[in-house]
Amino acid sequence: SPSQLTFRLGLVRQRTNTYPLDSMDFIMMDLERPEGHHRHAHWCTGDLTGRLLEFLSHAEGVDGRRDGRLEELFERILRQRQPSGLFCQHINRLNPAARPWQGEDCFAACARFFPGFIYYYKLTNDMRALDAAVGLADHTLRSKEIWRNRAEACGCRDIPFWITEPMSMLYGVAGNNAYLDFVAMINDRLDMPDTGAHSHGYMATLRGLQMAALVTGDTAWNAKPEAARRMIIERHYEMPDGCVSEVFPHSGANEGCSIADWLMLNLNTGAIAADDAAYEHAEHILWNALAFNQCITGSFGHRATSATGYSMRRFEEAWWCCLHHGGLALAKYARHAVTLRD
Repeated sequence: SPSQLTFRLGLVRQRTNTYPLDSMDFIMMDLERPEGHHRHAHWCTGDLTGRLLEFLSHAEGVDGRRDGRLEELFERILRQRQPSGLFCQHINRLNPAARPWQGEDCFAACARFFPGFIYYYKLTNDMRALDAAVGLADHTLRSKEIWRNRAEACGCRDIPFWITEPMSMLYGVAGNNAYLDFVAMINDRLDMPDTGAHSHGYMATLRGLQMAALVTGDTAWNAKPEAARRMIIERHYEMPDGCVSEVFPHSGANEGCSIADWLMLNLNTGAIAADDAAYEHAEHILWNALAFNQCITGSFGHRATSATGYSMRRFEEAWWCCLHHGGLALAKYARHAVTLRD
């Protein structure tokens, strides 16, 4: 039924289909790589394509609406599958200035179409989506030593370690213990946010650990996410409205993706621990930080912050990431609102 939540979700849907996102060729550019063409964020391999697949698949039907592009998007992503199970070359092949570790192809498995495939499979029962997800997971397992070395070097505070979420989701579907063992490897090496981290990548990694708790029923998986959540609150890495910085502990701007992750992290805490205070905190974040971050276009993005609140040095929508991740958070909130805990 009509509500502020469905209205805001509708704005997201509308923005995912307006210029420049009204062209599927434009959207697919980060995977299809047409010669002589590029766009903003095309170096983020599988990012815009994956985020759109993830959002549309999870939001399908939540507000009574469906998107006719979903099947075409899935088919075009699937056509990019390589014999290795990957779908793209990783960033260093296209950006020689990137950090050396990013040249390892195995890190391309963390692209957002990995969870997108699982959501699509749950929506459609299309076994090709499940097979694609399993291919990414199995490639990751074959590269476990490379992942472990990077985890020990950086404390799992880099973006690729958000692979915990699809690996945990896939365990819940396929039941392969090796997927959960991989998540445990990351959990054992994950630092706390006071050591500094890109907040979106870091909290998405935490949400992956929470997903392990949700699919196994073992609340021990939530120990580190809960310790990090308490630190973010108690050390005031969070602003009074529920906003968090783009980089922990503090930075000069926020990011819609990070606010969305912070919202979903608290939603998961509410579900795992039967914690009403965490659900109330999620509601506070939704109607203050996330709502304020949403533009009239429907997108989410970046706003400059200061020691005393917000400023206007920077204000921009991020149609290549925050738009879809903010929409994902709205869909997650709606599902939590109508789902009973056992």
